[in-house]
Amino acid sequence: MKLLKKEYITDNAFKLILQKPESFNFDPGQFLTITAEISGENITRAYSIASLPTEKHIMLYIKVVQDGKMTTYLNEFKEPYGDLLVKGPFGVLTPDHIGTDFSNIVFLVAGSGISPVRPLAHYYSKSTDKNVYVVHQEREEKLLMFKEDFKSWRINYMPILSREKTAKIRYGHFQDYISEIIKPNSKYVVIGTPRFVTSAKEELKEYDVLVEKW
Repeated sequence: MKLLKKEYITDNAFKLILQKPESFNFDPGQFLTITAEISGENITRAYSIASLPTEKHIMLYIKVVQDGKMTTYLNEFKEPYGDLLVKGPFGVLTPDHIGTDFSNIVFLVAGSGISPVRPLAHYYSKSTDKNVYVVHQEREEKLLMFKEDFKSWRINYMPILSREKTAKIRYGHFQDYISEIIKPNSKYVVIGTPRFVTSAKEELKEYDVLVEKW
């Protein structure tokens, strides 16, 4: 796929905008792989698709990982961008797998785990009669990706900042607000680091939980 542009959120977080082939179709929640030769080694990494299936381009949200070969490579990729070796889509974190046998769906995510939530939350808010909640734990306000989308789609959006205190946004960690997160007859979709997922599973062990680690 041709890389059209990069949009920086911070020095270490950015969106990749890729040209979408006419024949390319995917389901909300799926991911792509990018392969590149880096320092003489072929490296492949997976990135969730943040765009909607109906949107014109493919959007990926990338955070640079310390010592991460691929994220560093993509961060240093300069214009003219050219093509990236992309394969996919892959993955089963889709509406068919998540299902609809619930009244509420709660996405509990950390950091860049918000990427697949954008198309999934849109799907459930527009294609079903479910109440959709997005709980996004991040370090600072400028990393609260897609918050304007969630608000415009009338999704119940609950950001939580762990390192920055600011007006009107909860401060701390999701465990501090677990009583607000628990909803009756709910499906919980948890996406984040292994540590985040383990903590969420412990807090929600009595409920219907689907997890995705990255």
